[in-house]
Amino acid sequence: MTARHFNRITTAAVLLFVSAGWLLAPAFAQSEPLSVEWTLAKTGKRLEREALIIVTNAQGQPVSDASIEVKVDMPSMPMMHAVPKATATPAGQPGRYKTKFTLEMAGEWAAQIEVTKPVRTKVVKKFNAD
Repeated sequence: MTARHFNRITTAAVLLFVSAGWLLAPAFAQSEPLSVEWTLAKTGKRLEREALIIVTNAQGQPVSDASIEVKVDMPSMPMMHAVPKATATPAGQPGRYKTKFTLEMAGEWAAQIEVTKPVRTKVVKKFNAD
């Protein structure tokens, strides 16, 4: 390969890289972070919990079209307890979602709350069940 060919290939690669950056920039610019908060309440059933999840955008406005899954596990015994994944549903007000899950035993638990739409966000919330 001659130096002339090498320079052409290098120039083409740089142009492709820069062009790809300009094409992808709008997609990244629209991906603003989400805030995910929750409150957890006991239900009438032993070890069943109801979660109220609140999702807001970077400006603090409610996010009404979110898709949310909640995975619950015991940090001290990972993957030892088969708590089914829970899908959150709208709770009647913009940006509010609810779901229920039943734990297998008392102790310290961690809930992984994953928003997959409109922007992928994942948070972990620890809690104790007695």
